[in-house]
Amino acid sequence: MRKYILLVLMTIILVFAQSICKAQDNIRSLFSYNYGMGFASGDLKSYIDKKLFDGFSIESRYFINKNLSVGLNLGYNDFRKYFDRQEYPTASGNISAVQTRYFNTVPVLATGFYYLNSISAFKPYAGIGIGAFVSNYQKYLSTLESKHTKTSFGLRPEIGTLINLKNGLGLIVSGRYNYATYSYQEFSSLGYFEFNFGLSFSIEK
Repeated sequence: MRKYILLVLMTIILVFAQSICKAQDNIRSLFSYNYGMGFASGDLKSYIDKKLFDGFSIESRYFINKNLSVGLNLGYNDFRKYFDRQEYPTASGNISAVQTRYFNTVPVLATGFYYLNSISAFKPYAGIGIGAFVSNYQKYLSTLESKHTKTSFGLRPEIGTLINLKNGLGLIVSGRYNYATYSYQEFSSLGYFEFNFGLSFSIEK
């Protein structure tokens, strides 16, 4: 009796998983809101001292077929660091001050992703975003301040997976590395990692 019950349960699970795969493979377009967290690398790591950042992005993807999509991604990432009061050399002599550093970016990227065949509720993918990073540099030292805004070319490779839930709702889990040709004072380039968790809504064909 137990064998028959187990067989029926396995059949139900397989049918359910097959229907999920079919839904995943019939996506026409997808929209998502993503929360990002991560850490700096390279020159940004030196400037911000390993400070974690918060960020978000919104994106759309249009599926050319079940294995390929193109889309757009707009995001915002914010880094900041506070330093205790100490002496700093300036053109008019040393001053004792608290130093505050800010750095934020707004990536505006065209994306392309390749998807593996769905595995149950999961649809793994890999791809890249190409476009512009609008970077805003700010440093405050007592009454002295340094500000700089620049738009730079950038790339963002990404790997992740779509996770189907129900009625077009789903999740996105991904890892990204952002690189831009930004240069100013401490920076010869810009780089940082992201771990993203997003809520998605898809429209089927």
